[in-house]
Amino acid sequence: MVAYDMEREQYIRAHGFEISKGGMAFLSTEYVEPDCVVWLSFSIPEEDGSWRQLEAEGRVREVSSIPSGTRFGVAFTRMADEDRVALDAFLDRLEREDGEPSDAGVPDGPSA
Repeated sequence: MVAYDMEREQYIRAHGFEISKGGMAFLSTEYVEPDCVVWLSFSIPEEDGSWRQLEAEGRVREVSSIPSGTRFGVAFTRMADEDRVALDAFLDRLEREDGEPSDAGVPDGPSA
């Protein structure tokens, strides 16, 4: 679920298909404005097989049209410490299992 404010709060369903420590890429049938601030709510699997819901704020960094809708990349700008620890542990597990970096093709976090 992605929420954003374009003069009124809107919620859209988006499929996250790439994730990194810096952000996520999504597919959606709805258009999202570049550079808007979004609130993300998503789940990741834990080692014990349960699912953990995470929440983060981010900024849309790239938007492109695809035949079925829109592809957009979001750079994380804020996340609770405990959610950040869980996300980092999940990505570390993926990297160990795949033997590849888990952040290929996903936008980096905000520049300072």
